[in-house]
Amino acid sequence: MLMHESIFNTLNGNSFSPSINTIRKSSLIDLIEVKKVTKLAEIIKWIDRFCKSYTGNVNKFNYCNFIDEKIFVATYQGKELGYTRVTDMTKSFSEFSGDKVSRIAESYVKPAYRSQGVVTALHRYAVKYENVRIMRIETYRFFKKKAYFESEGFFYAYSISDEMCIICTRDFFEPLAAYNKVMAARVKSS
Repeated sequence: MLMHESIFNTLNGNSFSPSINTIRKSSLIDLIEVKKVTKLAEIIKWIDRFCKSYTGNVNKFNYCNFIDEKIFVATYQGKELGYTRVTDMTKSFSEFSGDKVSRIAESYVKPAYRSQGVVTALHRYAVKYENVRIMRIETYRFFKKKAYFESEGFFYAYSISDEMCIICTRDFFEPLAAYNKVMAARVKSS
């Protein structure tokens, strides 16, 4: 939002007077388009890129199990920048949450486009349109960028292992805790 020039001058002692017609410069986040990938060959291409670049442990992907998963690709001016994989977790959480629940499984951005808001655009899209409430992420990565994740509405929930943790939206803490309590009881009884 632009201030009227006279108000700006009063507040800043006439040190600089921006043009009234100045428009805020758009960031890449504002310009990114997100599209759903439906072709298996394209899905495999993106996941292979992720697997080749990721330095942590990667579970082998079973491409036949993509029934409850979606891949979304970020594009800008026709260039593909990166992707995020979203898993529908509604069946798992149906007794704890009345809403659709999804989880971001992983995200990948091509090296040339990193640190430009691509992941932010993908995650915001997934939260808004796919009801993402959970993310699985490396623990060190979460704590390294804790302020960022919290500003995007995700908070530490619990560790899966020494390397991985679950983060979730504030409104999903209670359903997630109830789910984990039931799952722990099932494991204990078996």
